[in-house]
Amino acid sequence: MFCTPGRVLYHLEQTKSFKTDNLQCIVFEEADRTLDMGFQESVHKIIKILSDKVALSHVHKILVSAHFNSKVSSLLE
Repeated sequence: MFCTPGRVLYHLEQTKSFKTDNLQCIVFEEADRTLDMGFQESVHKIIKILSDKVALSHVHKILVSAHFNSKVSSLLE
């Protein structure tokens, strides 16, 4: 599934049929721009919700970003 952080967060919080059981990979595309556009809180909520539902240590995190700064690196924690 490909979508904005807001849409993913909506489904994680509101859609009971939204399954994460087989989650294998999370891709943060254009991470620097996503955070610059104000989605930092949403992205961190997504990570928190997913870490409560699945073992994120077993999920591949792929970060694609033109610039790597402290805000972007916080997505990997």
